[in-house]
Amino acid sequence: MRRVLTQPCDQKTSGVLTSALLLAIASPVGAVDVDYQIGLSALSSNNIALSDTDTVDETVLSPKLRFDISQAGSALNVKARGEYQYLDYLDDTFSNESRTEFAGQLEWALAPQRVHFVIEDYLSSQPTDVLTAFTPGNQQQVNVFTAGPRFFARLGDATRAQAELRYSNTWAEETKEFNGDRYGVAARLLRDIDPSRHVGINAEVSQVNFDRAQSVDHDRFDAFASYDEERDRITMAVDLGYSRLNRDDGRSNDSAPLVRASLEWDIGSRSTLRTNIDYEFADAAGDVVSRASLIDGPIVATLTNAELLANSEVFRQTRVAAGYGYAGERWNVQVNPYYQRINYQDTVTPDQTSRGGVVSTDVRLRPRLTLAAQVVYERRRFATLDRRVDRDYSVQLALSQEITRHWSARVGVQRRERNSDDRVQSYNENQIFVDVSWRK
Repeated sequence: MRRVLTQPCDQKTSGVLTSALLLAIASPVGAVDVDYQIGLSALSSNNIALSDTDTVDETVLSPKLRFDISQAGSALNVKARGEYQYLDYLDDTFSNESRTEFAGQLEWALAPQRVHFVIEDYLSSQPTDVLTAFTPGNQQQVNVFTAGPRFFARLGDATRAQAELRYSNTWAEETKEFNGDRYGVAARLLRDIDPSRHVGINAEVSQVNFDRAQSVDHDRFDAFASYDEERDRITMAVDLGYSRLNRDDGRSNDSAPLVRASLEWDIGSRSTLRTNIDYEFADAAGDVVSRASLIDGPIVATLTNAELLANSEVFRQTRVAAGYGYAGERWNVQVNPYYQRINYQDTVTPDQTSRGGVVSTDVRLRPRLTLAAQVVYERRRFATLDRRVDRDYSVQLALSQEITRHWSARVGVQRRERNSDDRVQSYNENQIFVDVSWRK
């Protein structure tokens, strides 16, 4: 099952420990591709606390280290990406702090195409209160770790069977009701229609046990048919089935359809169109994993500004996302609109509907000089609060210069704004930032 959570050791350093484990295991097996970047950032903000009235100027100095690790081989496949940064608030508006983001995946073939062992770990910064601004005082470390074997069996030339066992652990620095253990079993029967098309029948069972008595333990059962196809210009995948949720609090159980669909179409040599549709039961742990598991993408960037509180509640999620990308000789453009609806099984956390998107572009002014722009918009509507609607805007301009093959610098400005029905939660902020980095 695709689940993930933290080790029962020192949870705050689990991402660093996992990256060290990945390197230690990978090194004797074969060459590891390691890229890293060391940098220093300076940020000046006219409203560091994102307040409506009591605005405070602040300058933040931040040394940071970012790394990418990969290895692909017959016995071991590793992908890991992470970032560590130390934030020094020069005007002492907040206490100095460290932040770590990490996402790692390891698959070790103990007996190739018979028994593999899988380890995954995801560590990120999340808010302690999703209804207030994502400020330095509204952050915590959240970790999701999972591990277990995967078994394969060949039943014929075109038919395969697969089984998976998973142990998972979830941990949050502040919201302790998120902490717990999970156990998962999955069975799959897969058949190749031809080299580019595949179908399958899948059954997944997970048991979720939380550490806190007030958090509701539950079992989840998923059964679905799968289809995927990969051709020269089109890649698609569809899961269709049903899910059942059995709760341990004596309340009635619930069931719902399960729909997951994705399509990527290379329209031409420079343009790509993507779309995703999801309707299923979900929770905060799964959200951490789903946003970070695209490990070839900018993991750290996708883990910030989370909309979900790291708690134990289960919800029905409806999400439709699209994306268009153009990569030219000088111009690059990305357009990513989305719609999402979250309906919680309990009434503790308000349901919410959000829609918005990101538009970004960059243009190479000179061989080593690039101008980039990004616009972000999001509208969130809450179902059961006097505060009904938040509208968030962000605009950023940045100029980047490659000084040498290893050294680069960036300078930019950013404007952030929130307009809320609750005036106390509205704010606007202007930033100026400078980055200098050395890349291996």
